[in-house]
Amino acid sequence: MPGTGTFPFVDVDNRLVVSGSGIGFSPGVLQGKSMSQIATDLTKPTNADTQAVLGAANTLSAEICAATGGRPVAVCTSPGVRAGASRLGLR
Repeated sequence: MPGTGTFPFVDVDNRLVVSGSGIGFSPGVLQGKSMSQIATDLTKPTNADTQAVLGAANTLSAEICAATGGRPVAVCTSPGVRAGASRLGLR
């Protein structure tokens, strides 16, 4: 609701919280686009918006992996998620 002073946040296992700009990208980059347009944009690895969205997804995945003890292994050991964990100082 406008004017409530709320902001987006993600709480992972009550240990890691990401809020506001810490999420990694502005959802405004998706505004006005259809799901199909967003999906097409995300196939372009050099696109700055794509890099921001995937970086945020990798960071969030790293936080979830930290909370689950590194499970699922295939996700938690992927290069992107490992890079996200490194940015956060996680193992």
